[in-house]
Amino acid sequence: AECRRGLGLGAVPHARARSAPRGGCGGAGATGRRACPAPRDATAMKCLSFVATCCGGSGGKADGEAGGRRLQRCGSLGSLRAIEDKEERDFQREQAITAAMMDKLSLSWQKLEFTHQSTSSATLHANTIAAGDTDFVLRSGRVAFAQAEALRSHYEKHSGSGGVKPISDVAASELLVEFASRYLEMYPSPVAELEVPQDGRVVVVGDTHGQLQDMLLIMRAQGPPSPTNVYLINGDIADRGENACEIFFLLAAYFLANPGSVLINRGNHEAETLNHLAPEDGGGFYREVCVKFGASMYVHFLGLMKALSMCVVIGKKIFVVHAGLSNQQPLTLEKINKLDHTSLTVPDTLDSPESKLWLDLVWSDPQEEVGIARSPRGAGVLWGPDITKRFFQDNPPINLIVRSHEVPDTDTGYSRMHYNRVITLFSASNYAGENGNKGAVMIFEGRSFPDYTFYEYYSPPLENIARLVGQGKPVQEWVELGEKMYDDHQQALRDYSWTLESQKLMCLIVESKPELFAKLYQLKGERSMVTYSEWLTILSSVLGPVFKYERAWEFFGCGDYDTELNFRDFLSRFTVVLQNEGYMSFKMKAVATAFKTLLQREATLEETFKLFDKDGDGFVTVEEMKKALIKLHVNMSDLQMESVLHAIFRPPSARGCRTRASWAPGVRGSRTSPKSMPMRSTSSAFVFTRLPSHDTERIPVHHVFGKLASMYKHMQDLAGESASTSESRMIAEVMRSIGFIFANPGGEGTDRLVDLFKELDADNNGFIETQELIEGLWEVEGVQDVQLSSGEPLTKDHLRKVAEAMDLNLNGTISLVEFIQGLHVDEDAEEAADSLAGDILSILLRHRSSIRTVAHMFDTAGVWKISKADFLKLLRALNEVIKDSENGWSDSQVVDLCEALALDGFVQYRDVFDSFLVMDSENPDIGVSLASERGGLECQ
Repeated sequence: AECRRGLGLGAVPHARARSAPRGGCGGAGATGRRACPAPRDATAMKCLSFVATCCGGSGGKADGEAGGRRLQRCGSLGSLRAIEDKEERDFQREQAITAAMMDKLSLSWQKLEFTHQSTSSATLHANTIAAGDTDFVLRSGRVAFAQAEALRSHYEKHSGSGGVKPISDVAASELLVEFASRYLEMYPSPVAELEVPQDGRVVVVGDTHGQLQDMLLIMRAQGPPSPTNVYLINGDIADRGENACEIFFLLAAYFLANPGSVLINRGNHEAETLNHLAPEDGGGFYREVCVKFGASMYVHFLGLMKALSMCVVIGKKIFVVHAGLSNQQPLTLEKINKLDHTSLTVPDTLDSPESKLWLDLVWSDPQEEVGIARSPRGAGVLWGPDITKRFFQDNPPINLIVRSHEVPDTDTGYSRMHYNRVITLFSASNYAGENGNKGAVMIFEGRSFPDYTFYEYYSPPLENIARLVGQGKPVQEWVELGEKMYDDHQQALRDYSWTLESQKLMCLIVESKPELFAKLYQLKGERSMVTYSEWLTILSSVLGPVFKYERAWEFFGCGDYDTELNFRDFLSRFTVVLQNEGYMSFKMKAVATAFKTLLQREATLEETFKLFDKDGDGFVTVEEMKKALIKLHVNMSDLQMESVLHAIFRPPSARGCRTRASWAPGVRGSRTSPKSMPMRSTSSAFVFTRLPSHDTERIPVHHVFGKLASMYKHMQDLAGESASTSESRMIAEVMRSIGFIFANPGGEGTDRLVDLFKELDADNNGFIETQELIEGLWEVEGVQDVQLSSGEPLTKDHLRKVAEAMDLNLNGTISLVEFIQGLHVDEDAEEAADSLAGDILSILLRHRSSIRTVAHMFDTAGVWKISKADFLKLLRALNEVIKDSENGWSDSQVVDLCEALALDGFVQYRDVFDSFLVMDSENPDIGVSLASERGGLECQ
């Protein structure tokens, strides 16, 4: 206590244990990412130890066991929470890009008018609660308490069942509008004042993020909101989860039944800028509303959000705010009360101190270091214990801050900092289905205020709640089932945590390739080989120090720690797969044109060689290849040409990428799935302006034909032009089987095919007669041993059909190009085709949140599609905004992309981004889906 008085913090509020909360030192039990700095001497150690013992909660053996669990959890999941912070760091950057795009397109949130009225129940994909006998109506703007109870009972019984809504669109809109109006009448100021009922209590709830199961358990365990059981919700009801609508409806119903029984603070997610993001980017609420009610209902939710308080003061002593304090010093309640908090959900400019204060209240985090620091989130600040002390001095008699905003880095739903004077409260248990944390609420009793207790829980899923309610089980059995699931989940999460972390690392590598290449150039100049230490420096400086990089080196099979790695090849492993071939129709146009021209030339062997090998030395240089492609009428931009040349001239030994043919069956992206389109995201604009264009100056002329042939085959696969009948599939199987006899790594397979062509060309006229091919192939060692998948052996009749299929010009002869096109097998050939679209995809993926947000502005009907013309305007605006900071697209690339993505004149923008799959070509069993309909990142 003497130590605390010296800090000017006063006495410690007594925290009684209701459900055995696991305490610990207020500093050591740090929230989120930051831990208390180590004491510097024995006296300080004793002081901190004493404070921890007095203020830490239950203490003793249970506390020691909890500490052990916390250490174990920090080892497995701590970095995942740091990674979540990393994912929010670009918030301001993308919001700035979005704002700049809107400005160029003359769009404004204030001018936005939604037109769509409803979405049919047949199209519902989100978890809309099913209808029963609930007849929810408002009478004179009021809701009977029994109606609110019936609505909660309905949600309990029908959770997770999907189907029709229990509240009509009309009743839902009336409920939201009436709540906003009545709430502003009661709490017109940004700072709301709340007294704890003398014979009652206040239940403070942290972030719920659409997790209805947590709200249902809380109300079952603590009782529903009432005049003597007041609920204070500390923001972030919206986004990420699937049932934020239902939570808002419940709270609004109880409030209208008993005004004053519910107060809601605004969180950073009660904002349209975040709501319009996809779930995997931290948003999702706009999509939830559109799916369940239509876009016009979102306007009413915006009205509700604008009415919410910025903070609440309980009993003049407890300051409850979503995130934290500000660098706008001195920070007083009077200053907060000057905010115009009802005009917007989030400030549309950061030019004023008021706007910065607003964002600080909903974005900031505490730190153990003194002073104010820049927040790694990109919004808000980090504030230290001295700022907390000053806030108390400037706002007496406040002596405790309750905030939420982040998952505590413990296995509890709460944690303490600044000597127990700052409490972080988080109520979404097993947050986002992957964190394994408990949730908690904070309870202030009228008879013992300002003492407080915590109630912790681990909620079972909605479908389990429905089953327990159907069986008439009491809430204690909900809790017991949740505890059992918690224990089971801990081991599963420890096993899963690295898988999740590695997938997030893959996504960031793909999105950050421009910066990674630039850092490589800064560190190594024109060299690509790096040591482990240099590899670590590049990744950690760009992606942040939040990942287990040593484990990643081993996981990705980078070799021994004393070996060097080709960094460019390492990056090329990580690909973006679009799972709809229609979206990728532009990528093969140029190469298909080139090879088709070759097939139609009917040139002799010598003429074909001379087209590429002008000086006759048996090799093709970069310049010779470029001139040949131009002569073959290849329509590529310079950037696309460089991408193709990089892939073609890259030595086989350097390739760390497999094509679809080598991917495991059944894996998304395997050859068994015709809609899988691997696409290399190489950010080639950076590669070829900052680094050497090619790893090899020249390649044998034979290899050029093999590359172009394989790329042409790939184009045929995408277009569905090959193996469409049983006979064509048989022919393709025979060609591939014979091709594997000649296949060899390093391009030697092409050399052997050229040698065989020369042998079979008996009259040496540069062509092979059909019969020459049949007889010649029959004598090749291994050909007669080929057995088809049907079980029948290979015959000369099969070879005759192969020869006829090779003769594409139907003139009875087969040219070298036709011969190689039929028999060449190259597992790496797809890389060159993928490189064509690498730059386009990397930009599309990198700025997907801005693109989606602005697309929502055009999509006032809420049907997830906009016209091709509007999408073209959108991409051109993005190109204009980013042109000074990164390499964008050429206008022809933008046009080609829009053509490929459009269907009947419209771009289904949600489907486009849902088709993204990030994969490591060396670990094809691992994939990360960005499909928003599955709620974000998904392990394949």
